[in-house]
Amino acid sequence: MTEHQREAERRHLALTASDLVVDESRDDSPPLLSGYAAVFDTLSEDLGPFFERIRPGAFGGALKASDVRGLFNHSPDHLLARQSAGTLRLAEDDRGLRFELDLDSDPTAQFVRRKIQRRELTGASFSFTVDHESGYEITVEDGKRIRTILPGGIVELFDVGPVTFPAYEDTRVSARSLESAEAWSESQQAGAPSRDQDAVLDGERQRLYVAGRPIRDLRG
Repeated sequence: MTEHQREAERRHLALTASDLVVDESRDDSPPLLSGYAAVFDTLSEDLGPFFERIRPGAFGGALKASDVRGLFNHSPDHLLARQSAGTLRLAEDDRGLRFELDLDSDPTAQFVRRKIQRRELTGASFSFTVDHESGYEITVEDGKRIRTILPGGIVELFDVGPVTFPAYEDTRVSARSLESAEAWSESQQAGAPSRDQDAVLDGERQRLYVAGRPIRDLRG
């Protein structure tokens, strides 16, 4: 996988979509946190260069190729679960990307459990990379540039989990992505064929920033 493919992006869902729930009714088992990290065929807020939707099947290959972590606020210092350890389970269903993770007795897990039960922690998120050659298409609908991530378009999934700020508008796209989108827009205004957007966007790399730092490979 090239450096280009491994630039990570993040997307966030509010409670109405993520439906975070903690189930403590399982006998002899730790509390179960479940929810949705992504919902299919739902248009995002304006991400800057484009709006975005994710098609069913987008995560199919990534779920097989990745060892996903369950993190709180995307922080490696707040590890809740891990796919290879059997404490994090992921699956696509008709609605979207569903996750379940076991909450053990460590302080971070118990903090997350309490905050979700009090409805103070109300969102979920995931970090991913997309195939920039064939993993998505760009269209214009009602004057909006829309990136649709296609089945199999997500190359790797790094982490999923609850987040404090779940709104799509919290996601900030780097200047490089904005420049790519603006270049594509200028090419369209100049009358270039619509598929020329692929040539413009092929070099796009997105970096979303938390505390001013670009996200890179979280696999550790």
